[in-house]
Amino acid sequence: HESHLDTIALLAALPTVWRNQVAPAMGTAHFSPYFEGKNFSTMQRLSSALQYYLACFLVNAYPLPQGIGSVRETLKYTGELVDSNYCPLVFPEGERTPDGQMRPFRPGVGLMAVRLHLPIVPVYLDGLFEVLSLHDSWPRIHPVLVRFGEPLTVSPDEDYEQVAERLQKRIRQLAQKAPEVS
Repeated sequence: HESHLDTIALLAALPTVWRNQVAPAMGTAHFSPYFEGKNFSTMQRLSSALQYYLACFLVNAYPLPQGIGSVRETLKYTGELVDSNYCPLVFPEGERTPDGQMRPFRPGVGLMAVRLHLPIVPVYLDGLFEVLSLHDSWPRIHPVLVRFGEPLTVSPDEDYEQVAERLQKRIRQLAQKAPEVS
């Protein structure tokens, strides 16, 4: 996960008919003033609420709490999205990279795939750290690459961490793929 623009780049790379079916998960920590309320000023809460609702409206995002206690409700809600023909988009690192390097994938992506009986489409994104890293306040112009891999299927008894490791290996293979010449 290189940038706040990862979702936009991925959606732009999809055929138009699929874009509205993608539901990007977004960490609720970024919207703490909206979700937690107390200990934040009214202005912080309003700003956070505006950002949250804009993300939901513009890219069909949904909140993905990152705490252990909310796993059941997260799975339930994600399952409802899938049942309504939406495709959840999850960044398996769980946070943006501070240095442009791929971080270890968290087992939550495996948990979602195994428990919800979902294949995972690996996506490799490159160049977005140079466009807008977590250290930047304004984007720069830089080429961006988006590569989609073959779906990764999981078995109902597969270990969540092994699924995350297989997915990361698959994405590393997409990164090594020779550029296509047109």
